Amino acid sequence: MVSAVVRMNGCPGLSPANTKLAQTTMNQLVEGCSSVPGGHVALLATLEPNGQIELAAPEGQPETVPLCVLKHALTHKVSLQKPCHLEVSLEQTGVQVEGARDASVE
Repeated sequence: MVSAVVRMNGCPGLSPANTKLAQTTMNQLVEGCSSVPGGHVALLATLEPNGQIELAAPEGQPETVPLCVLKHALTHKVSLQKPCHLEVSLEQTGVQVEGARDASVE
C-alpha cells in the first residue's frame, strides 16, 4: 500500500475550488502507485499556468520518479496566474494479513 501526502504551502491565494482541484489532481497522479523505489519518494510538483505539471526531486534527493506517476498525463485544470509549488511524499507500507505465513520462516 502506498500513501501520499501533498503539502500546498507554495500555492498561496488559491480559491477553495482551485485548492480542491489541485488536491484532486495530485491524488489522481499518485492513485495508481502500489509500490515506490526504496519505500519512500519525495517529489516537487509544480502546477504551471499553462496546464502542465513539472516534476523534480527536492534538493539532496535522488532524481527518482515512480513509473506509476509517469503513467498519467502531466496536466491539470487549476486556474493559475503563477506557478503553484507542491511537495509530494509517497511512502510504501506493508499490511500484516492475519494467518499469512512468512516465507522466510521454516
